[in-house]
Amino acid sequence: NFSISIINNGSTLNQSNDIDFNLLNVCHIRVRATASAGLYCEDTLTLPVTPPVNSGADPTFKNPIQDQLLSFVDSGVSITIKSTSGGTVQFAIGPFETLLALGFPGLLIEDPTVAGGIATRFLDPATTRDPSDLYSFLVPYHFKTPGIHYVLVQTSDLFGGKSKIVAVFAVPIGGAETGTQNVHFTPHTGARILGAPPSLVPVTKTLKGKFVFDASKADTVTYAGTLKLPSNFDITKTHDFAIALGTVIVNTTIDGKGKGTSTSNPGVLKSLKIQYKGVKKGTLTKGGEDAIITAIYSKAALVAAGFTYDGISATPPDIKPGATGSRHIQVAMLFDGFPYFIYQPATFTLSKDSKTATLGLPKK
Repeated sequence: NFSISIINNGSTLNQSNDIDFNLLNVCHIRVRATASAGLYCEDTLTLPVTPPVNSGADPTFKNPIQDQLLSFVDSGVSITIKSTSGGTVQFAIGPFETLLALGFPGLLIEDPTVAGGIATRFLDPATTRDPSDLYSFLVPYHFKTPGIHYVLVQTSDLFGGKSKIVAVFAVPIGGAETGTQNVHFTPHTGARILGAPPSLVPVTKTLKGKFVFDASKADTVTYAGTLKLPSNFDITKTHDFAIALGTVIVNTTIDGKGKGTSTSNPGVLKSLKIQYKGVKKGTLTKGGEDAIITAIYSKAALVAAGFTYDGISATPPDIKPGATGSRHIQVAMLFDGFPYFIYQPATFTLSKDSKTATLGLPKK
């Protein structure tokens, strides 16, 4: 008689068991051979778990978040993107000791394809330790739909303490990764496949912000940057565009004149304008032409809505009142199915009374 048990699924011996790669990146299988007298011998096999790739996805497409290292100054937590392939993203989360000190950690992923819209992954030292870096957890997640998705690291006390979000990442996932071709459709011309832009990293021209921590007035953040356009792109048509500044995500549509209208997160987007350079009206892009994006957020409590996770705080651990320090601000976009991302260096100045703060680009 042979019985098989996946140790990470419990101690019960089964003839077979399913493996959920989203729960672990290494699977330990215990194989036991039992004689008729009840004597037995067993051994443990350690197998790597290979995440799947979305059907129709381009496994060679490299998401701009790959190899990014995000550091969260308030909690001391960091997230590194080890790989992105076919919709599966490998998150390395650490340091190990910091997370355990904060509480029992878990990963929450915004995913409209699962019940409740939120997928939960516990960071278990036995199953999700990074084999190449024992100071981190390694958690893969398989995204099936394009969009800018929230990924949150949450800790909670096993003995009844309150849960706390200690890190948030705005993850742009595109059509090349989910197996949905980047296609623009019009009633007159039908479907038109867009070619990938030569670069998916925005070039930032402007980043400035003003924050009022008691939310008595609106916070304001302005971003301007240049994107490289895909080929076969028609600037006179309506396009889908999503943007995340900090981790505040807004979905929009862009009309033929380059004006954006918010379709989510009402009241955040004050204005959005896109200017196209090097593209003649009535012609399609060849790929690589410039689109200048100018977005303005204006709403009270933007800090609590998402900028706090990029270190915008009235009580930062590393900056005294009246002083200036360095920050990195997440800037993610999704333009007609193509993801763009930059972890933008910035300066953060706290007022002497710690009631307000400003954000800007570092001096050259």
